[in-house]
Amino acid sequence: MAQRVAIASGNWSNPAIWNGGVLPAAGDVVASNTYTVTIDQNINVDRITNASTTVVSEVPVMTSNTTPSGIATNTGSGNFTTYGQPFTAFDGSSSIFYAGTPATTDWVAYEFTSPKVIARFAVSFNGGYSANFALEAWDGSTWILIGTHNTTGGNTSPTFANTTAYIKYRLRFATVTAYTQVTDVSFFDSLSVAATAGGTFILNSGVTVTTVNGVSASNLTCLTYSGSGTSTIIGNINALTVTPGTYSYTLVHNGSGTLNITGNLNASSTCNNRGCLTFTGSGILNVTGNLLGGFCNSPNVDVSGTGTMNVVGYVEGGSNITALNIAGNARVNITGDIGGGSNTGRGVTINGANTITTITGNLVLGLGGGPAIFFNAGGNLTVTGNIGNNLFSGGTTLLQAQSNSSYIKIIGTIFAGSNIAHFSSASLSAINILTGPFISSVTGIQPFSVARMHYQLTTGSYYEFRDSSTNGALPPALAAPATRLVSPDTIIGSLLASDVRSGIVYSAGSLVGTMIVPSPTQVVNGIPVDNTVGTAILDATSIWAVPLTSINTLNSIGRRVKNAATVETTAAQIQTTINNNE
Repeated sequence: MAQRVAIASGNWSNPAIWNGGVLPAAGDVVASNTYTVTIDQNINVDRITNASTTVVSEVPVMTSNTTPSGIATNTGSGNFTTYGQPFTAFDGSSSIFYAGTPATTDWVAYEFTSPKVIARFAVSFNGGYSANFALEAWDGSTWILIGTHNTTGGNTSPTFANTTAYIKYRLRFATVTAYTQVTDVSFFDSLSVAATAGGTFILNSGVTVTTVNGVSASNLTCLTYSGSGTSTIIGNINALTVTPGTYSYTLVHNGSGTLNITGNLNASSTCNNRGCLTFTGSGILNVTGNLLGGFCNSPNVDVSGTGTMNVVGYVEGGSNITALNIAGNARVNITGDIGGGSNTGRGVTINGANTITTITGNLVLGLGGGPAIFFNAGGNLTVTGNIGNNLFSGGTTLLQAQSNSSYIKIIGTIFAGSNIAHFSSASLSAINILTGPFISSVTGIQPFSVARMHYQLTTGSYYEFRDSSTNGALPPALAAPATRLVSPDTIIGSLLASDVRSGIVYSAGSLVGTMIVPSPTQVVNGIPVDNTVGTAILDATSIWAVPLTSINTLNSIGRRVKNAATVETTAAQIQTTINNNE
């Protein structure tokens, strides 16, 4: 991993705009360094930023001698064994990995997974200690000296004239000095330099940006998409902490084209005046990832254009901040749950008079304190999912509507909170269409508090109250039992229309039975049918037509008639006997 910084404005694909004349490669940290860089080709890097940076070590932050990659070793004796494993020299912490009076045979090394050109090193110390070090490379048979540096003149060495890529490097005590405490070591290539905050990246249409650690910014916008085609960003969009009063966003989409983002939109974790993304264009913004609010003063994501934003992921407010602010004539579709933030933080705030917002997911408590959705203007909102849950926890209004011209439709269950309705709307002119079921809390708190409500007839829906058998479940009484109020058309446990006699209206409603029941005149006499007794009449023809073979019970008339002799049968027997004796 190296650091590449722009040294002039121009296209990303032009080597001349990069330090060292080398295009950024996979794993590189890339900084605009006060310049404007147009991303005109597909890229795959560690991250892109317009913030100030320090030089990045080529050695990753090690968590063991072999993870995440490479191999850390040392002389394995003396003071090295006192302070832990070799990897602690490269773990990025202030923990001591060597302390004592060194020998020139003491060293710590790192082996890369592929050869690299290392031309500088840095050493961190505890206190005012110093030492003289030698940077050496292993050529397969012997150690090659790259250069030496006495840290009394600074902890980072100058750039040495090494142009050969080696797979393994070590830092050795070059001369014996006084007592020394060393905490961390970094190896740098010849191209890595620090960057100054400022500049920006312009994303062209038809380009894919892939990052490991996302897009980060300083006080100003880091990345802008104004195209009319389709571009893609794979990686998180991160908002950094800046001085309050500098209002900007890491990413701006102000074009008519489509921008696809696969990654989370992460707001800052401390108070600031910036967000993560703003969508002011007329195109399409697709986000597959979570929208997470930060702390104080600005929304994480602001949608104020006329385009369409589609989100597949979880949306949660921060501390006193909205994760997603919707304004203007935007259309926003969210597939995923929405949670409120802490204090007054909101998951989604709707401020546009002509917005159309569709939620396919549940409104949940999130961090608690703030509503999942704050509807502050006109426009349409449809929620296909539940408001709250059956735990009746939290004292938060999850859907708070304050507009007189809003249209809200909730297709799903609305639960009450522990001490507050989860849906509230005080407007007499707002339209609220609800399907239910509606479930009160165990202490009788109602699921919604609205001035105007329309019920959409829904099979199986009900309103669950709490009865008075335990005095409203006030302490020390137990939770009040549930009592359901239902539409006559949706009585719980009622007969199906197919189980009720055809043409019969039942359940004090309008449903009519469809089951066909034979009339008593069509069944055998004495057999009960539909609370009556059959009265079918058997005539002589019906009796005469019964075949004798079917009446075969012992001593029955059928058996006797079958065995009775007649003149015809007797004559036949006599004739048979004569014929047999001739």
